[in-house]
Amino acid sequence: MNIAPLDIGHHPEVYGMLEQFTLENPHVQLPPDMGNFRHVSLVLFGIQNSGVGYVSYNDQGLTGMILAQTISDVWIPEQRFLVELAWWVKPEYRGGSAGARLLKAYSRRADQMLQNGDVVAASLSTLTDSPKLKLSKHGWQPTQQQYMRTQHA
Repeated sequence: MNIAPLDIGHHPEVYGMLEQFTLENPHVQLPPDMGNFRHVSLVLFGIQNSGVGYVSYNDQGLTGMILAQTISDVWIPEQRFLVELAWWVKPEYRGGSAGARLLKAYSRRADQMLQNGDVVAASLSTLTDSPKLKLSKHGWQPTQQQYMRTQHA
């Protein structure tokens, strides 16, 4: 399994993975039929330019992704945060090394951005039914538990 930074050539496959990610995500962040490749591609360009994006791949193509964007603090706009948006591996590659390698690449880049002062904090989220990953062993510390209501609750 290999890891590469997100680039324009990955956009069509990442778009497809985002559609699958949305279907598996209990709090839908994107409509199941996103239908707007141009908009999603612009978001992916933003991630390439000021966020963090990596894909995992093998000889058959892309196997997973991790995407994060930088955002300004609502109270102190000069402070920026790195916020993970999507961390997803195709079902047939789960249980292998893709997810861990994506996490390692993201963690390294987040550490660089923290050390450079580009961001003051970086976040990572998991779903309540995600495998227990022992993220604190990788330098991530839990800060809060989030609860959500949706239109379908």
